[in-house]
Amino acid sequence: MFMYLALGICGAHRTGKTTLAIALSHKLGIPFIPIDASSVFLQHGYHPSQSFGVSARLFLQQKILEKAESIWFEVDEPSFICDRTPIDMAAYMLTDVSNSELDQHTQDEIMSYLGECFRVAKRYFGKIVLVPPAIPFIPAHDKAAINEPLIFKLHYEISGMLSALDVDYRKLPNDCIELSDRVEFVEKFWREN
Repeated sequence: MFMYLALGICGAHRTGKTTLAIALSHKLGIPFIPIDASSVFLQHGYHPSQSFGVSARLFLQQKILEKAESIWFEVDEPSFICDRTPIDMAAYMLTDVSNSELDQHTQDEIMSYLGECFRVAKRYFGKIVLVPPAIPFIPAHDKAAINEPLIFKLHYEISGMLSALDVDYRKLPNDCIELSDRVEFVEKFWREN
């Protein structure tokens, strides 16, 4: 089994993570490993654009994490790039947790899931780049239901979680919008020791 040094591109929905990951894969010559969360939703009878309660969200996010970890485990190279990290997954889970009361069992399950996200992130990702919501927001009807305020909420939740995680990470500057500039920024970070 390899010691992984994957590069995770994380952030809220529709911030350009996949486009950046693909461009970096070509530039750095390391494989891009996509995680298709939408297929997990559909496999279990849900559509990504619908709203979920906490229990359904937790179930789906656990299935996405399981799928991602099985894919990452099968990678036969020590380095790869992914456009989703367990830290994104943890933040997406928290989007459906509100001020409403949760029974103790549900709270325990959520906290266990968050701990698992941190464990998996530390296992596979040596470096993570947080992509801020800096590019123009374009709604997509076949993707997760999302709006601009929620994108910012997710961004700051992910930022906070990254600061608590013992992984080398950088935040892409807000004014770094052009793909070539983004690739240059991440490439420099990737090549740092």
